[in-house]
Amino acid sequence: MVDCRFWSSGFVALLGNNQLISVPRLDEPRPRLLATPPADDIKSWTIVPPAYTLSRSVEVLLAIGQTINVVDASDSEDRMLQNGPFHHLCVSPNGRFIALFTEDGKVWVISSDFQEKLSEYDSHSKVAPKDMQWCGNDAVVLAWEDEIRLIGPNGAASK
Repeated sequence: MVDCRFWSSGFVALLGNNQLISVPRLDEPRPRLLATPPADDIKSWTIVPPAYTLSRSVEVLLAIGQTINVVDASDSEDRMLQNGPFHHLCVSPNGRFIALFTEDGKVWVISSDFQEKLSEYDSHSKVAPKDMQWCGNDAVVLAWEDEIRLIGPNGAASK
């Protein structure tokens, strides 16, 4: 196992061969193999908990190459983005938005269906932050070694 991502009742494990194992219920652990993603290097990844997906099963977002692949139990779909690689991905607490940190130092906030870019913020940093997380459903926090930035709606930001 390389890494894990948790939600309230389960988790997804990323294995060394890029396979993904889902355990939807911690109280009844029955591991399930998700669809096979591309074999390329994964730059970053996150999950969309089952409560926020149309299928009501977990979806995994994988930053591979210039794009994002969405993997669920039956399919691995390329969302055809072209501005990667994405160093960080995170899904808002309500599941409606995805924040992406691009190679050229920008933070995009897009709708979780990948249909609409809601805001863009240029950090003017060529160094990716150590972490990026949502602060509520309206703001994203970027954390470097020596600086924290809070980015709000429409790209408004404070250090």
